[in-house]
Amino acid sequence: MNAELLRRVCRRVGRCAVIASWLAAGLPALPGESAAAPPEITAIYPGGGQRGTHVTLTLQGKVDPAHLQLWCDQPGVELIGPAGKDSVELKIAPDAAPGWCWLGFFNAEGAAGQRPFQIGTLPEVLEAEPNDRLVSASSLNLQPAVVCNGVLDKRNDVDTFPFSLAAGQTVVASLAARQPLGSPVDAVLQLVDARGFVLAHSDDAEEFDPRLVFTAPREGVYAVRVFGFPATPDSSIRFSSGANYVYRLTLASGPVAGWVFPPAVPANKPSTVQPIGWNLPLETRWELPPLSPGVHLLHGVHVPSGSEAVSFARVWVTPWDCLSAAEENSQAQPQPVAIPACVAGRLAPQREHAWKFAAKKGEVVMLKAAARELGSPLDVLLRVMDASGKLLQEVDDAPQAPVDVRLEFQPPSDGDYVAMIRDRFAHGGTDYLYALTIAPPQPEFVLSVAGDAFTFPPAKDFELTVHIEGRDGFDDEVELTVEGLPEGCTAEPVKVVPMGAGTAGRGGRRRNNSAPSNSAKLVIKTTKTDGWAGVFRVVGRTTGDTPQERYAVGRPPNSPVPRPQLLAVIPAK
Repeated sequence: MNAELLRRVCRRVGRCAVIASWLAAGLPALPGESAAAPPEITAIYPGGGQRGTHVTLTLQGKVDPAHLQLWCDQPGVELIGPAGKDSVELKIAPDAAPGWCWLGFFNAEGAAGQRPFQIGTLPEVLEAEPNDRLVSASSLNLQPAVVCNGVLDKRNDVDTFPFSLAAGQTVVASLAARQPLGSPVDAVLQLVDARGFVLAHSDDAEEFDPRLVFTAPREGVYAVRVFGFPATPDSSIRFSSGANYVYRLTLASGPVAGWVFPPAVPANKPSTVQPIGWNLPLETRWELPPLSPGVHLLHGVHVPSGSEAVSFARVWVTPWDCLSAAEENSQAQPQPVAIPACVAGRLAPQREHAWKFAAKKGEVVMLKAAARELGSPLDVLLRVMDASGKLLQEVDDAPQAPVDVRLEFQPPSDGDYVAMIRDRFAHGGTDYLYALTIAPPQPEFVLSVAGDAFTFPPAKDFELTVHIEGRDGFDDEVELTVEGLPEGCTAEPVKVVPMGAGTAGRGGRRRNNSAPSNSAKLVIKTTKTDGWAGVFRVVGRTTGDTPQERYAVGRPPNSPVPRPQLLAVIPAK
């Protein structure tokens, strides 16, 4: 199956932040005056702001700012109050942690789905109409970088951002719209000269979102143009627009990091990586603090001059030490590795890397490769060969982020095997990075719920359906509980075994006699009638030999990023 062709209709992403401080208490008291209806918010604009500033946030949808309150999944973002009939004023603290946070707006009647909001360190501007043409757009200062907030809200809208470059100066333009803002736009970037001639073009770099790099051949005025098409293709042949086509465009002429090498590091210990990008001194190294397993976007990193680099780089944090590919690594000279392990490399055109590992018959080996999730353009093709070079298995797509490829290998006999990894189209370059884990299966389960904001009726029961999925042979019983509920609100634990998890999951029963299922219902009982708003979590725990704990995630409206914190309101009766 050609992954490149499918990628425009099948996109996948997975990441989530874990903040626990809001679970111990409810949100600020709800106002005594009742709002007419729960807020319905389809988009917010702008999609972020610089820390240490105030931001006027426009709320698209049905909302009364006078009755709104705000929850944020991290400290440093405060709702000041209404700023207009459809807007509010936010205050971002100077010491707020940079990166993406999540805003949940609510009133006395209910809550709207959470919205992503980026806390930035760079100067920010809002697009000023008219800016469809270079002659009518306001010029920008790129020393060293600026974030342009815009929305493609008019029919056939095109936004233009002009600036000056010296001969030989490099500018990086990177747009965030679909990831993770959830804007339903397949955006395009073009760089043009003062006459309007297109000199550079990008329509996909980070899944739907484009990025381009341009070095000026001569001093002069240049401009970046933004326009888009619907993320879900339709029959129209024209530029697309909408009030929810919100984007953030970063323009940088200073140091920019797009990737790091190695792209994977071990969990819970300090690591050193080399940033890869533009306008970076060769000696630049970043010291990373201990990180938890998962994919992390890197912020607040500096170059030797002391200035902070603009960073789009991500790193995959794994439970194992990571081995980097040697220069001579090839099919003729496979590099040995003892499993379980994580290996990483960078592929040149027409090159492939080979990793030799020992395996025994009857002991399954799981191979998982990540590239796209790390910002790499590498379209992974993964093969497993025996010692004689015979092809045993091959795969080029996986259904579960953050991995691009997932291969379950059952050795036919004891011996040495070779994992071969390359780009499906034999492309390569400094940004063609990958990370590959080779290890026994790690059985696990995943929990999810429909939505991320709920209204519990006062003095009534509320049924919450929790979906459970077992992966890689998981066959244990999971106990579901609810954390963060207020006094007068309870939920009895429920035990469930995921359907299809392991051999016994295919229609059988476990030793505890639990029937397999794809979902379970938690009944939240409340006697509370005086109103409440807060954050709760659904947590699943196993009781087997290797205890696991997972939080159920809910997906905000139109967002590709699931959320482990669930917002709830109990209206006063």
